[in-house]
This record gives sequence, structure tokens and C-alpha cells, in this order.
Amino acid sequence: MNFKVLSLLFLLLSSYSWAQGIDEDDAPDLFDKTVVHEIRIDSDVPNLWEKLEKDKAHRDETLETTYTRATVTVDGVVYPEAGFRYKGQSSYDFTFGKKKSLKVDFSKFGKSTKHQGYKMINLLNNFKDPTMLRETIYSDMMQKMGLPAPLTAFAKVYVNGEYFGLYSITEQLDDEFCERVFGNSDGNLYKGQPSPSMIWLDENRVSYLRSYMPKEQGGQEYFTDLVELLATIDDPQGREIPEIEYIHRLEGLLNTKDVLKAWAVNNFLMNIDAYNMFYQHNFYMYNNPYSGKWEWISYDGNYALATWNPKYPLQTLIDFPILYANTEKYPESLVEKMLTIPYYKRMYLDQYYIMVQWFKLGDWKQEVEAYASLIRDAVYEDKNKETTTNNFEKGRDQHIGDTLDPGAFVPGLYPFMEERLKSVREQLTKQGYVLPKLK
Repeated sequence: MNFKVLSLLFLLLSSYSWAQGIDEDDAPDLFDKTVVHEIRIDSDVPNLWEKLEKDKAHRDETLETTYTRATVTVDGVVYPEAGFRYKGQSSYDFTFGKKKSLKVDFSKFGKSTKHQGYKMINLLNNFKDPTMLRETIYSDMMQKMGLPAPLTAFAKVYVNGEYFGLYSITEQLDDEFCERVFGNSDGNLYKGQPSPSMIWLDENRVSYLRSYMPKEQGGQEYFTDLVELLATIDDPQGREIPEIEYIHRLEGLLNTKDVLKAWAVNNFLMNIDAYNMFYQHNFYMYNNPYSGKWEWISYDGNYALATWNPKYPLQTLIDFPILYANTEKYPESLVEKMLTIPYYKRMYLDQYYIMVQWFKLGDWKQEVEAYASLIRDAVYEDKNKETTTNNFEKGRDQHIGDTLDPGAFVPGLYPFMEERLKSVREQLTKQGYVLPKLK
């Protein structure tokens, strides 16, 4: 083969490589939070936005999911047979521009393909959060407490060449997540949505379809195991279960320590949109066949640090009871049952105490500032954000809005956590815990 032919072949291969993008091994790790990633979604589907809206409305009504075909490029790695769709509830219904949350499937319309081991990702629009940081703050806290939670990162997202803004990437809770966190994916995975009470209703699987969404199937038939768990939590005969028997029941099926630890994090960070707080949803449950116990998985932290609430002024949120159970709205809930049993009340408070001992406000502020510096340019360029650049900067140090008017303010990250930490420490002291003075 002569030199001219070799040169031509080299040019052709180089052009092909460029068109296909780079190899995924050469791209930054998807959940590397020291970089702002770039995700491009390109679709030639006619009337794109109308189709996405219609598909979302259809899914909300029927639970049937439809994706729109697209080429998705992540940090230069091209996936030509991908699909995407709108996702979310409040973040969809009350975001009035096009910058809504999205879900991406890298191989929806072709052969099975993953990006660095991930089949799907979520792109969250940081609804109601002027700092764009709460989702990451929440997930970080869960993981640092040794709890299962989705990985997060930041990305500039483009749709058909238009910069849509800064999004939070979050890991899809699926079989890959279970493999990463639990070391297996052989059990059933359920999403507690939209209104999972954790109360036994009857033996009919259909009764649970609108409250628990099956996401990944292991060896057992869907809902058989879940109904068994709920019958253990909430006796089908309606009899009063002796306390020691109830503890024995729960310990045999549920990772109670991690459940209570997750609830403590929700309470400390005032994530009102969580099962043990104002609204009973936003969790997954995995029936781990190797431990023989159900695992509680928390997600969706954009309401953490009291981003929004419909009922209380700021000071009430700061001083919120650490042993809160929403008995008015959800009587006989699992939260109420467990926290009224001395054994579980002490376990919960012990986990809360460990977290408060470990949490260092100064170190946490430094982490948050590093995140803010990282995303600043992307936020400034974001013309679709539902906040202002000024509020992005103010939202860490200052409260925004009228702090006496529920629903009309967003707490500043630093002053809220400083005051919340003081209140929690005082409440733990009243429960008999000894804490060193804050420096």
C-alpha cells in the first residue's frame, strides 16, 4: 500500500472518529463533581415540545411511558439511538418555561448501550432552588451517613443547539444502582410514588398499583413480597401487636437502622418532601435477597433546607421537632409506629446524635462554596432559570422573600443550617445527649 493510500485512509478514519465523538473512557467520569459536564440532545422529531408535553400527560394518566428519539452527546461521547422525555411532578407542573426536568435513555431506540455503565440518567431543573445546589447537598449528606442515595453532578444541557441551562444529573435508581450499592440486583425494586402509605390494605396486588411502582424485578413475582412486608408492618387482622413482637417482626424484614437514619437526615435538613415529613413519598424500597431485608432508598432533595413549605414561617422550620411524625395527615403511619416504641425512638435519636456530632458547619460551607464557584458561569449563562443571578448569589448567605409568610421565602443555606444545627443540638440535649460546645 503506497503512502498516498495510507494518508487517505488515515484522514477517513480520523473524520469517522470525529463524527462518532470520543470514546467514553476518554470522557470525565459522569458523576465527577469537580467539572461541569456538557450534555447535548438533538432531535429532528416534528413539533418536539408539543410531543413531549402530550407524552407526559399520557404517562400521568395511564402510567405508560413514551420516549422521543434523539442523539444524545455526553461530554463528547455520542449516542445516536437514545431517547428522552419530560419527568417530574411539581418540577413539571409549576415550571412554566421549557426548562423542565428530563430523563435520558442511552439506547431506547437501538442496541443496548450504556454510558460508563449507566443505562439512563435524570436531568433535574433544580426547581424552586435559587442556589441550584440543594439536590447535591441532600444526596451528599445521605451518602456521607453511609446511606443508599443517587450520585449527582452538574451539567450544561443543550437541546437542538440551544443552551437550556444548568441541570443536576442524578443517577437512575435501577438494577445498576442496586449492584453498585448493595452488590446485587436479584431482588425486587419499588418506587414509593405517588402516595405510598406503608399500610396494609388487602391481599389484592391491584390495590397497591397506584402507590408503589415496580421498577426492577428480581426472582419474586411483583407485589408478593411487598404485600408480605406491609402485612408485617400493619397486622391484617387489625389486632394490637405486642411491642416485643412488633420489633421482632420489623427486625426480620427491614433494615430499621438505615430507615431511621434516613429519616433523621430528612428531618435535620428539613426536606419536607419526604415520607417522614410533610408528604409520604419520594423513596424506593429494595428487597435485598442476600441480607433478607428491605432497604430504604431516599431521593429527590430539591426541597431540602426548607426550599418551600405551605404552612410554616421560617422560625418554626428552624425549631422543627426532631421527633416529628405527621399524625394529623397520616395517622398510624410507619413513622408514628416506630417513633412511639422506645427501642426505635432511641435508635433514631442515636443516629441523629451521630450525624450532628459528625457534621461540621465550617467544612460544609467550604464544600458548598466550591460547588457554587464551579457552576457560577453556567448559572450566569442560563437564560431559562426560574431565578435571578442575584438570588443565586444571595441564596447561600441570605434568606430570600418574606420569612413570616409560608411559601413566600427561600431560606439562605448558611444562616438556616447554622440556626437549625443550634436548635437540633438543644433538642438532643433535652433528650439526654451530651454535646460539646460549638466552636
